[in-house]
Amino acid sequence: MFAAKIREAWGRDLTEAYGFTEGGGMISTQLWRSRGMVFQPDISLLKFIPLHEFDKNATDPNYRPQTMLLDEVEKDGIYELVVTNFHSGAFTRYRVGDFIRIIALNDPAVGVALPKMVFHSMSHDLIDLAALVRLTENMIWRVVQDGGIPYVDWTARKEYHEGQAHLAIYIEPKSEDVDVSQAHQRMRQLLREIDSEYADAEAILKMDPLRVTLLPSGAFKHFLEARRKAGADLAYLKPSHMQISDADLNLLMGAKNAGS
Repeated sequence: MFAAKIREAWGRDLTEAYGFTEGGGMISTQLWRSRGMVFQPDISLLKFIPLHEFDKNATDPNYRPQTMLLDEVEKDGIYELVVTNFHSGAFTRYRVGDFIRIIALNDPAVGVALPKMVFHSMSHDLIDLAALVRLTENMIWRVVQDGGIPYVDWTARKEYHEGQAHLAIYIEPKSEDVDVSQAHQRMRQLLREIDSEYADAEAILKMDPLRVTLLPSGAFKHFLEARRKAGADLAYLKPSHMQISDADLNLLMGAKNAGS
């Protein structure tokens, strides 16, 4: 989504890359116009924790998740990345906290025999509904973008009501002329189209887990001003799009009372 906006603004296609300081720099890069990124396995030793192993570890912190090597990953598999530094780096078995998805095991068109990946999500940014569906920031962003509400910004998190997990999306609209019910149905349909597991989850849970709430006008502006006054670091001026805390949500919801 960001790539499309940059392409529109600058008139140039982007070359995608993925990396982080702890891993020694760039871990993977895009091949020309080919979709996805190819790993550079000579920077760090790469290991991959399958999603089901991540789930076991999340349930039991004492469980040591099993890992796979680059030649063992499977197409469409989702993995948490683990690195061990080469070249005198400091990190051994460092869990990055990122999920990547393998989209192909090779690319014959460009003569590459290495697996290709795309970034899936940060592990703490996933919204899990009853272990039936996992929603990423990108998925929810697409739903909000096409959901029919012209918006300033949004945030989302998992909430519980009467023991049932819900996907709660909070949106600051650009105008007051918004049909929330209609937007809700549009977003619900988009969720079903983007991820078939969401539709399955609805059927199993026998409920509509989506909740859409409009934030007061000026909510995100008020949030930024409050954070600046509090001396927050630049990286923490904006609220998180995913799994926003109670305190941050209360600050957004309090914009109306603050007169913003």
